[in-house]
Amino acid sequence: MADDLPPGVYFEDDGRVATVVFDGTGPDPAALAGLEARLTTSSVVITTPP
Repeated sequence: MADDLPPGVYFEDDGRVATVVFDGTGPDPAALAGLEARLTTSSVVITTPP
């Protein structure tokens, strides 16, 4: 999914799954602002590929 997307935070239609696309070794903190604003204290799981 992420191979054809520019850097940014992308949410699935249900709003429960986000994909963070970035260049380099880590995402820009400004790009994560939208994701952090949507995080809640219940059932938050962040996964990264190996």
